[in-house]
Amino acid sequence: MAEMCSLHPKPGPSATADAATHREFYRYPQYYDVAFGYRDVVAEVDFLLQCFRHYRNRDPNTVLEIACGVGYHALEFAKRGYAVTALDLQPEMIAYLRHKAQSHGVKMDLLIADMRSFELARPVELALNLLTSFQYLLTNEDIVAHLRATCRNLAPEGLYILELNHPREYFGGSLLRPIHWTATRGDLEIEAIWGATERGLDPVAELVEVEAAYHVREGTEKRDLEERGYLRMLLPGELEALVELAGGFKLEAFYGDFDLSQPLDASERSWRMIVVLSKHEDEPARE
Repeated sequence: MAEMCSLHPKPGPSATADAATHREFYRYPQYYDVAFGYRDVVAEVDFLLQCFRHYRNRDPNTVLEIACGVGYHALEFAKRGYAVTALDLQPEMIAYLRHKAQSHGVKMDLLIADMRSFELARPVELALNLLTSFQYLLTNEDIVAHLRATCRNLAPEGLYILELNHPREYFGGSLLRPIHWTATRGDLEIEAIWGATERGLDPVAELVEVEAAYHVREGTEKRDLEERGYLRMLLPGELEALVELAGGFKLEAFYGDFDLSQPLDASERSWRMIVVLSKHEDEPARE
């Protein structure tokens, strides 16, 4: 990759080291599955399909979930009969998803890979990167490398859909107020505290430090996990510039919810930044 002009300084060594520690909780995919299982995955997959139909007037044949974690959306797509690939950096997540797919009687291709550089066996038509995982790309170089890798692995007329934090969350919003919730499944109970603080906000490097604590009770056993990591703060204009710098994609739209009728704006109904990218028609697919 040619050297590019950064829009901000790169994060220092401490940020890089702390980002790695944020993976500790991901080593326990069964805990993650319970703690973050509150999402309405069925409705979100309905939106993703509606979005593809809106821009392409048909259903996708193949789907890729990037940074899939326990594969909430990959599994739902597979259960609906789509050909699915799921990619994650954490081997424990992929092993857990393999077991889940088998238990549901569905097949999918699973890949342990870095989302900044990966190659699929064949291009896909719809790629998705949800639950703000895109924001673990901390530098412009990381973001551009990832966008180029994703574009290479998209078929002609492919779409890439991202879910990021709403911009207002960096300016005194909910991201800066730790949230607390409890989730249970069977005899497993997880009490979670997740959020960032003003102290962890770096407006120069455009990073926000997230701190999390998970108190796990499984039968008579207890375990406490604490960790921190960084997320990249991204505003719409900056993301648009990075997409243009990466090449290969056209930015189709921003939405404020999993709803095609809700634009990204400052209203309360707009609570996420959903980004729809389409592959340029003249951009060749990888052979």
